[in-house]
Amino acid sequence: ANLRSRAADYQAAKDTLAASIMRQWLMINLYQQQVHIETQRLELLQRNEKVVTERYCQGLGGLEDRDSALTNMESTRATLAEYQETLASARRDLTTLLGQLGSQDPLIIPAQFPTVLLSLAHFPEQDLARRPDLIAAYANIEAQQYTTQVAYKAMLPSLSFSAALSDSDHRLSDSLLTSPLWSILGQLTAPLFQGGKLKAEAEMEALTTEQVFWAYQETLLTAVNEVESAFGQEQALERQQQHLRLALDSAQRSSANYLDKYRKGLVDILELLTIQQQTYDIEIKLAQVTYNRLSNRIDLGLALGLGVKNEDQ
Repeated sequence: ANLRSRAADYQAAKDTLAASIMRQWLMINLYQQQVHIETQRLELLQRNEKVVTERYCQGLGGLEDRDSALTNMESTRATLAEYQETLASARRDLTTLLGQLGSQDPLIIPAQFPTVLLSLAHFPEQDLARRPDLIAAYANIEAQQYTTQVAYKAMLPSLSFSAALSDSDHRLSDSLLTSPLWSILGQLTAPLFQGGKLKAEAEMEALTTEQVFWAYQETLLTAVNEVESAFGQEQALERQQQHLRLALDSAQRSSANYLDKYRKGLVDILELLTIQQQTYDIEIKLAQVTYNRLSNRIDLGLALGLGVKNEDQ
């Protein structure tokens, strides 16, 4: 039973490592998208700055328009530098998880998230029997029950018949026909005379067994709560994705309209920059929510016990 518990702990460690690698892979994917979005934002702001400068030289705009464009451009450069370093750090963390620290081979990770968000309605029915922590907790109950039985058995007297017979006459008939009661009692080991020590130990093992039962119950309640939380997150993140996609479509249309109006002198630079910033902010938020949903799917898999398979499976 102890061996089964240790095997389940080892399986849990492998599942956790696999989940960590998957999350880190997705995180790098997210940071790559953030770098790409900020690069696009910077390129657009640079083009805007050129347009603002040309309009200023033609007397069609004020100096404050150019200052606003430069402010946004430099702020975006700072954010881009932060994202680039975060991306590099995430790559280093992944190589550490893979045991490839210092490897010269670059990790090639796609620029977009994988398309794996299948509807949960297509998933087969699952139970929690595969969860390693529940397997380990149940095996601990079995092991503790056996330990308690051993503790109670240690309280029972034991007889050494071979010693009793050897202490009697050398002839077997004499040993069998005469009462060997006092010789046997002389070889009787009575653990109950050990000052209640073994009784106390047996009671402690029984209490430990009860604690192991409560630990299993706590593990089971935690498992059910993790599954419910992951399902709730899945639904909430799916709705967020839908709303953000609609918001992004609307923001992109508004950005194009405002850029055309600015070139015609119908709006000022601050209005244009606000709309453009909003568009890229929504893109980054959508990428973050998509990452959160994929990461939550990993949590859901762990909650259901859908870990990595053994080599023989």
